[in-house]
Amino acid sequence: MAQAREAGVPIVFFQEAHRRDLVDFGRELDGAEGVHLLEGDPGTEIAAALGVRPDHYAIRNRRYSWFFGTELEILLKGLQGGASASIRDCERDPPVRVRRSRPSTDQDL
Repeated sequence: MAQAREAGVPIVFFQEAHRRDLVDFGRELDGAEGVHLLEGDPGTEIAAALGVRPDHYAIRNRRYSWFFGTELEILLKGLQGGASASIRDCERDPPVRVRRSRPSTDQDL
């Protein structure tokens, strides 16, 4: 991230977080996975060690997709700074999982 900061590349953090009343889980709980990453629970917030700064962007997503139902599209259009994006993942407890976008699941179909 230090190189990106030095080069003036926008840094975006994604945070999967669900409402405590579970209204935003949709079909995500249809499988073997249980309730996870509730707002306010330890381990849900972006780790301070990542060094989020005021000039960074943080996007909460309610589904696995970092695109569906988030403000990412608006942010990318607003930045208009480049034609590509680099997505880096980091491990934490519980581990962050990078998955292919699952549009039908994200739309509760």
